[in-house]
Amino acid sequence: MFFDALNVCSPDSAQEAIHLFNAWWNDTQLNTFITSISEHDDKEDLHGRLSMWRAFGGNSARVAIVFNVPWFSDGALALKVRMNPMAYLDETEF
Repeated sequence: MFFDALNVCSPDSAQEAIHLFNAWWNDTQLNTFITSISEHDDKEDLHGRLSMWRAFGGNSARVAIVFNVPWFSDGALALKVRMNPMAYLDETEF
């Protein structure tokens, strides 16, 4: 279905997409870093909100940093950092 949908838009584009994905796979695995930065209330200092991040990264080093920064700033633009808010919602809230 993936091939059919893409190839309707552009012939052979599905195979080309798969080829590009495979070509970049090693680079993606070795040069992709996940960072979780959280702003939280002072009452959450003991445990914070970052405990879920301990499960990521396998045997590699994992670090959690908590600081207060505007989600959109000149600094973030200069560093090419993208910040996205996270909401922990149950099905009803979602």
